[in-house]
Amino acid sequence: MSAAIVASASGRWDRAITSFDRVIELKSAKADGALYWKAYAQNKLGQRAEALATIGILTKDYPKSRYLNDAKALEVEVKQNTGQGVDPKAEGDEELKLYAVNALQNQNSEEAIPVLQKVLTGTV
Repeated sequence: MSAAIVASASGRWDRAITSFDRVIELKSAKADGALYWKAYAQNKLGQRAEALATIGILTKDYPKSRYLNDAKALEVEVKQNTGQGVDPKAEGDEELKLYAVNALQNQNSEEAIPVLQKVLTGTV
């Protein structure tokens, strides 16, 4: 996976995705990491739908992966970048709730303020 890391570090996300795909196809012990980094690279390239699909595969195929928390945070970021509302109530992890609350800044205040009030009062 070192070629993918070198490509990522130099901003050649398309090359990195190709390298990650090779690791994923081998179903090696590093396939879950390759899925996460592929989704990251897809997001960097603006391929938001593809990134969400890749995160879905990671979640489904590797439910005990150490990359799941990072993937959930990336999913919040991707959804934020697509303009999709992110509901902190739907997030179970406190850190992910913070990401979701941060994403609310891009929504109009009529929708965001009631959600923020619930978060602050602990009713979420």
